[in-house]
Amino acid sequence: MERLYTDSNSTIMLKDVVETIDGTVVTGATVTFTLYDRDGLPVAGQGWPLSLIATSTPGEYAGTLDDTIELKHNWEYRGVCEATSLSGQRLSIKCPMIAKDRECCE
Repeated sequence: MERLYTDSNSTIMLKDVVETIDGTVVTGATVTFTLYDRDGLPVAGQGWPLSLIATSTPGEYAGTLDDTIELKHNWEYRGVCEATSLSGQRLSIKCPMIAKDRECCE
């Protein structure tokens, strides 16, 4: 389960975005991320969907969540990344996430 920290910025990264037919790395895709609470609603404190931008690594996209996002310690969430390649192929990845308070000197 991926970890997010309360009252902190968190980086969201989608790696290895490739075409399903031939496995070539996807560049120039439109990639977004939305975080849902246990009721299936987008979490407050962030504009959704969050656009992820291409990094210097081909096939990798990243974005930063605001530190104002309303995460609760030990609550579980569902993150959804969606990507659409220039050729129109779509990718949707759903992953469980948990919010934690940072401990001293972590």
